[in-house]
Amino acid sequence: MPLRPTAFFYLGLLPVIILLWAWADSTRAITSWEYEINKHRYRSFELWNSQIVIKNFRPLDESYGKKLPAYGRFYRWVPGDLGFRDPMPLFPSPFGETKEPSWVIVTGVQRAHLPFWLILACYLPPWLGLSYYYARRRIKTHLTRPRTGLSTDH
Repeated sequence: MPLRPTAFFYLGLLPVIILLWAWADSTRAITSWEYEINKHRYRSFELWNSQIVIKNFRPLDESYGKKLPAYGRFYRWVPGDLGFRDPMPLFPSPFGETKEPSWVIVTGVQRAHLPFWLILACYLPPWLGLSYYYARRRIKTHLTRPRTGLSTDH
């Protein structure tokens, strides 16, 4: 009896599709959401350079926070439009330093980054292993379950 995908497999496929889409998009554009954590200190979540970057920073422009709504601000940039034309790597190092675009003017930056390939490498083995386990268990349950119904044998 062949293995058939279970509901667990299809539910786990959705995060894979979203991660692959975000990874592909992060090689062409910078998507950022930032908000104020306290006076003159901000946090941003960015998708760019084939990774997720969480950054705390202090802008040099004092009027920066006056333009920021309470729920934060969403940005989307295409780096070529801003003069940042360096190629973005597809597999950045999880331990290397993240390059900051030259047009960013901030100080006191604290940054954590996680490459998309590393997220997928940690997600795929458990998801595929559990999918295989559930499919095998379903087959085993199906084969050992007693048959019910009408029988022509007497």
